[in-house]
Amino acid sequence: AAIALAAAGRGLRARILRRRLLAAVRIQAAGRAAAARDRVYHLRRRLCATRLQAAVRSHRHRSAFTARRGAALRLQSKARMASQRRAYLRDLAEKKEEAKLSTQLAKLQARLQAEMEARQNAERALEAGAAADEGSGSGAAV
Repeated sequence: AAIALAAAGRGLRARILRRRLLAAVRIQAAGRAAAARDRVYHLRRRLCATRLQAAVRSHRHRSAFTARRGAALRLQSKARMASQRRAYLRDLAEKKEEAKLSTQLAKLQARLQAEMEARQNAERALEAGAAADEGSGSGAAV
């Protein structure tokens, strides 16, 4: 009976130690799980913060790029406008000069036409006068 009692005591002590060991293991596992959850929480927060920072940086860079592109487009537009304005004014001056020369040419042609008609009229009158002189001179002699 003493041996059975001693064996039962050793078995009880072993079960108690085993329960304590399992309890310690559970406590340690719970602590490690809590630490792991805490690490995951902080990693997720850090990841979210990193994503947020990346989004802000991306927005800033996109905005700066858009502003620079707009400025470049405005400069190009102003340069094209100035170039086209110079070409337009040059063409306009040429057209005005061409119109002025055309008007002068038309006036000169009209003047030449009038002078030619006056000369032809004068020649006809001179010929008619000469023919009349010949006609009156031959009629008196006959």
